[in-house]
Amino acid sequence: MYRLSIRPKVRISVGNLRVYGLVFYQPRIGKFEDYLIDATLSANLILSSRISLRVEIADKYTSIVPEGVKNNDVKTLLGLNLSF
Repeated sequence: MYRLSIRPKVRISVGNLRVYGLVFYQPRIGKFEDYLIDATLSANLILSSRISLRVEIADKYTSIVPEGVKNNDVKTLLGLNLSF
């Protein structure tokens, strides 16, 4: 089984806020209704020269799954970054 892989990404900085987004879209060659999507969106707020706050949402989607399994897997992370 072979898949194409398309990967758009974006980075935006506004003041002390950094936003990063990345999406992988991977359809199966010859059977485009069978695809994977892996998307991540994160924001990093710089609070000082040594401290920043990070929030990240990651979503993995599989179009065709075995019975009883969910298509979507979403995770949310919240972190405090310290630099020494």
